[in-house]
Amino acid sequence: MGRDREIATLGELFVQVEQGRGRVAGVVGEPGLGKSRLLLELRRAVGARARFLEGAVCRTAPPCRTCPSSTSCAAPAASPTSTRRSVPPTRCAPPSTRSAGTVGTGRPTPASAWAQGGPTSPSRRTRLRELDGDVLMARTLDALRQLWLRTSRGLPLVLLVEDLHWIDAASEASLASLVESLGGARVLVVATYRPGYGPPWIDRSYATQISLGPLRRDESLGILRVLLPGLGSDDPLAAMVLDRAEGNPFFLEELSHVVSDRAAGGLAVPDSVQGVLAARIDRLTERAKHVLLTASVLGREMTERLLRAVVDDPGRVDAALAELGRLELLHEKSEGDERAWVFKHALTQEVAHSMLVAGRRRALHRRAAVALAALYPERAGELHPLLAHHYLAAEAWAEAAEHARRAAEAAIGPGRTGRRSRATTRRCSPRSARGCPPRRACLVLQARADVHATLGSFEPARADLEAALALAEQDGDQWRRATCSPTSARGGAAIRTTRVGSELTRRAVDVLAPAARAERLRAPAPSSA
Repeated sequence: MGRDREIATLGELFVQVEQGRGRVAGVVGEPGLGKSRLLLELRRAVGARARFLEGAVCRTAPPCRTCPSSTSCAAPAASPTSTRRSVPPTRCAPPSTRSAGTVGTGRPTPASAWAQGGPTSPSRRTRLRELDGDVLMARTLDALRQLWLRTSRGLPLVLLVEDLHWIDAASEASLASLVESLGGARVLVVATYRPGYGPPWIDRSYATQISLGPLRRDESLGILRVLLPGLGSDDPLAAMVLDRAEGNPFFLEELSHVVSDRAAGGLAVPDSVQGVLAARIDRLTERAKHVLLTASVLGREMTERLLRAVVDDPGRVDAALAELGRLELLHEKSEGDERAWVFKHALTQEVAHSMLVAGRRRALHRRAAVALAALYPERAGELHPLLAHHYLAAEAWAEAAEHARRAAEAAIGPGRTGRRSRATTRRCSPRSARGCPPRRACLVLQARADVHATLGSFEPARADLEAALALAEQDGDQWRRATCSPTSARGGAAIRTTRVGSELTRRAVDVLAPAARAERLRAPAPSSA
């Protein structure tokens, strides 16, 4: 869906390869955008017109005898239709050399046989071991290159290498050696990699880079209709899935599997998505990871000044932001008078936030609230929802309740806008107030109910007031129960005339009668005037 241009580009490159002009293409995109699927579509489009060899660069692998590093080596997954035998995995070889070793015409050279762990005579093995390292490397690269080129003498050869961003130096040199010889060969090399990696051959005149971006909203909706046929395009749940996926096909598919989870008006991040994003964050350098996790506390978007005020070591921010920008995890935003940064994907921010341990997360949220109030005193009125959110996450109940109350008053006051009121209901969410004292939680719930009622969202207002009333009854707070009841100003606006409202009204009368009598006894006597 939505990749017609990219598939057509690869098809045109293959036509040129059939005519004897070698080509190389790099497909770059974030996880989940469809790089592997694009290679599958290429195979389907070309079919039996070419011989395919596929390989993937491993992220991790056990130590081996020939790789200088155990953290990245090649692990090709060869197509059984394109190989005569599999080389035993006793040595790590450049991408796809285990698959391509004996494919083609003629016998493999001693160098290529030795490089792939194949049989060689004792005398040849002795002579190869006596060669200088640089000489042996040059001969091995030449042998592998000739082997690949020989394979293309019959059908054109299409070499597919995935996850090039994890490639080791030796494998990268082998692939570059092949690319340098593509001029008159019937070979098409297609490699996939993530933002932040730049192949050394991408500047060649016969090289093409294909960038995969997010799908358009109508394209995402087309996928969603296939995955969830019963979901209408005007369904709020469909809009929620589309907003969260942000055009990423993998996220879209995985989120569609959890649409039944509507807790707190949101969708849970599936374990599959969580794992992909968490693995990417874990591979960052220590300084970049620290800054990214800290930034996640500040929300989808934050000013650089605020970020520097919250991180433990402001001196590491510049280098970390440069790395995160290069990897396209954060984007610089030029709007406004000061420099700001935004997470490229909202789910990345959510996963990064969940990776913080509880104590660290609470401390960062409190630090963020203090920094916000200190850095932007002139914006105190509009910051109440955000401060309530941070103090709730920090489990600072008194400050959270106070800012929630002020946020509600500002949102329902003169000149308020629907957008600002909705932002208040999101920021004042009590979801994170686990363990919050009942009276504090009541204040937060009542603040949200006020704003919901003002927006005309009576059902959410009723739910908030019911939750507040339950807490008040549990705590034995008579007057809090009265203000949560449907006979109060906020309750009357929220409940209207429903069966639930009638039942709550009956309960409220039972509460208010003795409370009102007690208050009347305490009230001063009216004056004679």
